[in-house]
Order: sequence, then C-alpha cells, then structure tokens
Amino acid sequence: MADSSARQSEAATNGGPRPAPPRPAMTNAPATVNAAATNVFVPHSFSHPIPEKLEATNFLNWRRQVLAAVKGYRLQKYLLGPQYIPPQFASDEDEARGVFSEDFLNWESQDSLLLSWLLTSMTQSISDLVIECEYSHEVWDRLQVHFSSKTRAKVNQYRTQLRTMKKGSLSLFDYLLQIKKLANALSSVGSPITITEHIEAIFQGLDEDYDSFITSMNTRA
Repeated sequence: MADSSARQSEAATNGGPRPAPPRPAMTNAPATVNAAATNVFVPHSFSHPIPEKLEATNFLNWRRQVLAAVKGYRLQKYLLGPQYIPPQFASDEDEARGVFSEDFLNWESQDSLLLSWLLTSMTQSISDLVIECEYSHEVWDRLQVHFSSKTRAKVNQYRTQLRTMKKGSLSLFDYLLQIKKLANALSSVGSPITITEHIEAIFQGLDEDYDSFITSMNTRA
C-alpha cells in the first residue's frame, strides 16, 4: 500500500501521466508535385552508333536502324519536315530583342543532337551529300531523294536477272541458290517477291527435261 501511495503521490507531484501526442490526420489528397520540375526539358542523346555506317549500297538497312532508334525516343517529328519547327519568337517584342522562344530552343537542342548522330553514322562521301543541310529533316529528305533513284535502278536490275535466269549447266541446287540470292537481293532493296513469283521464276528457268515435273506441279495447283 505504501508503495502504491508513493507512486500516486509522485504522479500527482509531476502533474499526472503525460498524454500521448496526437496522431496526424489521415487525408486522401494527392501529394503536391513541383510543376516547374516536371517541365524541365531534357533532350535525348544517342549513345549508341549505327553498327554499319551509311554508304552507297546499304541505305535501306541503315534507314531501318535509324527509324528504330528515332521511334524509340519518339522523335519522328524531327524527320517529318519544317511544319513541326516551333516559332523562333514568342512575340514581336521578343523578335525585336532577339530573344528566342523556349520551345524553339528546346527543339533546336534536340534536333542538333539528332543531326550530329546522323552525320556520324555516315561515311565521308555520303556526308558530303548533305553538307548544306542545317536540320535533321533536311538531311533525311536529301538522302531519301538521292537513294530512291538508285533503289529503283537496283529493283529493275534484280527483277531482270530473275526473269532471265536459266538453269543451263548449273546443278539444280546451284540454280535454286541463285534464284534465292536474287529474291533476297530484291528484299534488301524493299521490293520482295511473293512465293508465287518465286516459284514462277524457278519454273521459267528450267530446261525441257523438267517439263513433265512442271506440268505435274501446275496441275496440282
């Protein structure tokens, strides 16, 4: 009893038991986000080079690799044309003072990085073709025009070879291999042939020893 009375006396002396600190009120309000931080522009840099630099014979393969990277960074508009370039000045006053708009500066920063990557992905002889180009879309358009005529010439060349290919003294294996190589060449320049065209090319080049086989296959078809 004495101990109990002592504890009560001590509690009274110290002002009684201290209350627990209040708990923070629960709220469903979303966390505040710093709007300025979310609007900071960070351009994409290209850390990986194209494995095979653009030269006179590999445009389609090079183009495919470039587009894969550009689409990966969602930068397609930088290759589409001048209509996607933001106005250089936000107002007449800014133009008079030579103050470029933030949108234009951001666009120019990203385009410069893309342009640099494109130029370093070419051989010197190809780079000379676009030496006057200032923006990425100008380089892209110049290359498309330059290589389109060369590509059409290649397509005509390969299709002519495919039509005139004959087995002659070649073994059947070597003959079929030559047909396959021409079919692959057409695919590499963006003009693949269908399975039907492939089979027709094989039949057209076979000599009369294979007439019965061709007739049989056509009858089944």
